[in-house]
Amino acid sequence: MSNRLLAYAPKAETVPPAQWRRIAPVVRSLGFLAVAAGPYGPDVIMTPLTRLVAWVEAQGLPLEPSVILDQSTVERFILVGCRDMGANSRRTCSSQLRRASEALLLDQLGQHPPIRLKATAAPVAPYPPAEIAYWLIWAQSLPTPAQRRNACLLFCLGVGCGLAVEDLVYVQGRDILAGPTGRALVKVHGRRPRTVVCRYAYEELLLAEAAHISADSYAFRPD
Repeated sequence: MSNRLLAYAPKAETVPPAQWRRIAPVVRSLGFLAVAAGPYGPDVIMTPLTRLVAWVEAQGLPLEPSVILDQSTVERFILVGCRDMGANSRRTCSSQLRRASEALLLDQLGQHPPIRLKATAAPVAPYPPAEIAYWLIWAQSLPTPAQRRNACLLFCLGVGCGLAVEDLVYVQGRDILAGPTGRALVKVHGRRPRTVVCRYAYEELLLAEAAHISADSYAFRPD
C-alpha cells in the first residue's frame, strides 16, 4: 500500500506538475491517513484527494487537514471545483471525499460527522441578482458610517461568505484577512470552526470595511 501511495502521481491535465510538486507531501500524508481510517484503497482515493488539495491551494486556504477535510470545504469543492466533470463522475467524487472526510475527521480529530436529516420541503431559492443589488445599494446608503459598515459587513459575511447568524456573531477584526493569493478569508469560530473564502464579488468590500475594525473588536455590532 505505501509503495502505491508514494508512487502515485496525477495526470498533468488533472494537476499541473509544478503544482503537484508543491502539494504532493500534503496529498500523500492525507492519503496514508485516509486509507488507514476509511473504506477506500489508494487506487480509489488518491485522485479525488489530489483534486481537492489542488483546489484548496488555488483558493488560498491553509493546507491543513482540519480545513481541507471540513465538510463545508468538500461541499464547496464539489459545487465549484468539479464543474468540468460529468454528473456521474461528480457524484462518485463527492461520495468518496465525504466518506474519507468523515472517517479522517473522526479518526484524527475526534469530530463526528454532522447528522444528515431528510427534508421533504424544497430548499429556499437564493436571492436573485436584482434583489441582491437592491439590498447592497440600501446598505451603502444608510445615514451613518457605523450603520453602513454594519450593513455591508452583514451582507458580505452572509451572502458573500455564507455565514449563518450563529457564525457571524463571533467574527472579529483579526478573523477577516487577505490570504496568500489576495483572496479574502474569514476564520469562523463557534460550533463549527473553519476558514471560508469570500466570493469574488464581495471580497473587495469586505476587506475595505474590515480595515476599520480593530483586531479584537467584533465585526458585526448591532446599533
